[in-house]
Amino acid sequence: MSLQGEVVHWLACALYAACRKGSTPTVGKGLMEGNCVSLTRILRCAKLSLIQFFSKMRKWADMSNLSQDFRLRMDRLERNFEVSTVIFRKFEPIFRDMFVNPQGCEAPRQPRSRKHRYQAINWEKFSC
Repeated sequence: MSLQGEVVHWLACALYAACRKGSTPTVGKGLMEGNCVSLTRILRCAKLSLIQFFSKMRKWADMSNLSQDFRLRMDRLERNFEVSTVIFRKFEPIFRDMFVNPQGCEAPRQPRSRKHRYQAINWEKFSC
């Protein structure tokens, strides 16, 4: 099998699989799957979308002979993502309709730097 594409994407698949093999003890007598490395963080660092990840992870699972249990958990994660995506697509227009600016105009976007985060809101900017 040939693994084509960005090396860092395949590294993300390998890292995710390795992180999920172990378990971490919790307070009391419980165990938590994995070692607390989040998939979100792995994907963000690798600059890999979740959809790309699922596609590459299937190939990685075949190449590295991952267990059937691991593959079933990946399938369940992908189905949960698909359901969440459908719900979001239905919810987003409803949300925009319900939370419209009462004055009928768009509020100007504020810069997202730390410098502007704590400044007082200038309500005169919101007039139409």
